[in-house]
Amino acid sequence: MVLPFSPNLLIRTTGRKPFSQSYTTSSRRTSAGISHPFTSISVGPAASEKLIVVASIYAVSGNTDYSLITLDGNAMTIIGQNDGQNSGSAMAYRRISGSLTEVDITLNFGASVARSEIHVYTIEGAKNDTPYDAHFPAGGGGGSRSATLDIPAGGGAIAVAYDGGSGSWTNATEDFQLDESSCASHMTDTLLSSYVIGCGSSVRTIGAASWR
Repeated sequence: MVLPFSPNLLIRTTGRKPFSQSYTTSSRRTSAGISHPFTSISVGPAASEKLIVVASIYAVSGNTDYSLITLDGNAMTIIGQNDGQNSGSAMAYRRISGSLTEVDITLNFGASVARSEIHVYTIEGAKNDTPYDAHFPAGGGGGSRSATLDIPAGGGAIAVAYDGGSGSWTNATEDFQLDESSCASHMTDTLLSSYVIGCGSSVRTIGAASWR
């Protein structure tokens, strides 16, 4: 049976770009404060629209939380956050449009922190801004830690860990290592259920999220 031709159906099925995710840059701030600004952060080549994902850690004597993360002064959606020994991590996202290639990112905390780091990714062709799945397990002292989540077929995952500068990732490819944290990612053509992304061996926090 031949179905009737529908121009609207053609637009809906061909108008979206294929899913892709890319690591763009990392940055570190060592001046203590309740607000940590990162200026002129690269978000890759200009595109009509894309999702910006910021994965971050902080270090402080004690613990606090991320009260707000902004991109060019606009609130990002915080996916999850957790605390470890004198440390914490979080991940947030926001969609941008137009020809932006650089943005300003600001981390705001409930109390002053000594240091913070960010790792930035871009995602194009995502079906939804909201992650498919995410896991930010409770942290603690240094050790091997993991995040378990579902990654959809044709999608990918992004992970961040406070690793004391010496992380070793499993089931994900490390994209960059800074003094106290690293980031990693993974893409798949098939559904991965309860997929375990791990990092060792001096890890205090780990978190991951997936998109399609």
